[in-house]
Amino acid sequence: MESKYFQYKSGTYLAQGGDTLFDNLAHNRQLANENELSKSDVIKNINDAKVFSYYGHCEHRYPERPVLLFQDSPIKDIELIDAVRGATRVELWACQSGSNIPLHILPSNVNEAFGMDMRMLEWGAKTSIGTLWAVPELVTAHIKRHYESLLASGKSASVALLSSQRWWINKGADDVLNDIKTNGKTNYLNSIKYNSFNYNFIDAPLGPVLSSNDSVKAMDFDALRESFKHPSSWAGIRFCGVSTAKSTFIDKEKIELNEAGKLTLSQLINEMDLESGFIV
Repeated sequence: MESKYFQYKSGTYLAQGGDTLFDNLAHNRQLANENELSKSDVIKNINDAKVFSYYGHCEHRYPERPVLLFQDSPIKDIELIDAVRGATRVELWACQSGSNIPLHILPSNVNEAFGMDMRMLEWGAKTSIGTLWAVPELVTAHIKRHYESLLASGKSASVALLSSQRWWINKGADDVLNDIKTNGKTNYLNSIKYNSFNYNFIDAPLGPVLSSNDSVKAMDFDALRESFKHPSSWAGIRFCGVSTAKSTFIDKEKIELNEAGKLTLSQLINEMDLESGFIV
């Protein structure tokens, strides 16, 4: 299905949600404080971008619609219906952004695009990334950071995501565990600039790495390794859509008629002697 859009889009808009723990780890660059922007400003930035990447929290509780949890201005999926049309990619690095929850009042068991990420495709984005269930934010942050490094090296988004998930279970998780063993939990968290002041506001599963006991000897590294590498911690992050999907930018200034053009069009329509009505 071809998507037609009228707003010229360029660049990438990176947006930071509220109450995150590992945003300093997740981003390869410094972000502006999106929580200082109004909702209309955020939506305008999304509307202008070819790629919209959100790192934060999402909430989707039936029968409510999914919502991106910015600090002061939560944004529901329906509010993005026009803004994402024509986007190359919408990345929702957030729990429940791809939850398998119907959005229609009378849903069918099949043939519906479930999840906020799939809704982005329905509304005209070529591709999207979402998360099927609640996953540890620490794992998401590591995968996102590695994913962005692969994008920068020229990998496609779908390949970069899959490769980053494989990297996590084959190397990344072990690197984190070795760092904690060598330097201790507190030093590790300090090294990734962990936002400890947000801890009380988060209810996503974070694993024993954030337990109150800082003793390396007291930590169960086998349990932590199993938690990090279990599919429930990383496999829920999915890539949707096809990057080769067709979308067409239509320049309104080139298609809007002046008064003379409108008169000519009206005359042509009259000459066609069109009839309207029902055929019985």
